Amino acid sequence: MLLGRDTLAIIMEYTARYLHSHKIRAGGGGGGIPKLLFSAGVGYILGAKIHTGRAAKKLKKIQQREQKNLYTQYYTDVSKLQEQNAELQYTAEYLTKQLQDTVQSAEDEKRQRDYEEFQQPDVDGDDRISRAEFNIYIKDYLSNYPGLDPKDYPKFEDFDHDNGMLLLRR
Repeated sequence: MLLGRDTLAIIMEYTARYLHSHKIRAGGGGGGIPKLLFSAGVGYILGAKIHTGRAAKKLKKIQQREQKNLYTQYYTDVSKLQEQNAELQYTAEYLTKQLQDTVQSAEDEKRQRDYEEFQQPDVDGDDRISRAEFNIYIKDYLSNYPGLDPKDYPKFEDFDHDNGMLLLRR
């Protein structure tokens, strides 16, 4: 591990003060410099260890705070998406029901129109149209709309599929 200039300068200054306070000379006392350098190295390593530990704790707190914020944002976003999905599902169900109601209403109206059309030639109201009732209806219809040609209007046989001589309402 390399020591920086500032660190070496501090170590040298500390060493000089130590030697001066103990009145030790640089050349005397035996083994002072190696002890001093060893002490300085141990001090530097311990200081680095303490500083690194503090920095690691600080970074860990910052990371935990950021992670907590990230999780909070995640749960908030998931909650909002779930609410939107619920609203969309409700809207889809509502629109599906509306569509079904509209289709059913249209089918009911068509069935009612067909029945009303069927009732017009059914003079006696027995829900059956005889050939005579059909011919009377055609005659009245063509008299009300003189521009129509009788050959353009359907014949009784076009509706009587079973040749039963009666048209039945289904």
